[in-house]
Amino acid sequence: MVAEQNVGDGGDFLSTAADGVWKIGISAGGVVSTYPVMVGLIFGRAGYASVARFLGALVRISSLGYPIMGLSFDLTGSYDGAYTLFIVFNLVAASLVLFIKKPGGPLAKASS
Repeated sequence: MVAEQNVGDGGDFLSTAADGVWKIGISAGGVVSTYPVMVGLIFGRAGYASVARFLGALVRISSLGYPIMGLSFDLTGSYDGAYTLFIVFNLVAASLVLFIKKPGGPLAKASS
């Protein structure tokens, strides 16, 4: 006997899934289009290319998280090792923020 799953109001899985995909698409699209706008606004035209190139490299490096999660689960049967590693990476990244120099873009000039 297969149990029915009540998803959303009408229980129609496809319409609920399509609604979720649409919302995720709008959200992800906003993030993707915000990166270049913020880089240009904060770092200006002179620093745009180098900062955008650096951020692009970080995005590609972050895609390694998926195989790391899989490897963690395959070796230990748990995602705890990968989560611990990601927490350490985030703490290091958060501490590095303290050493960022004030950019010379339009926002920096407007706020000083």
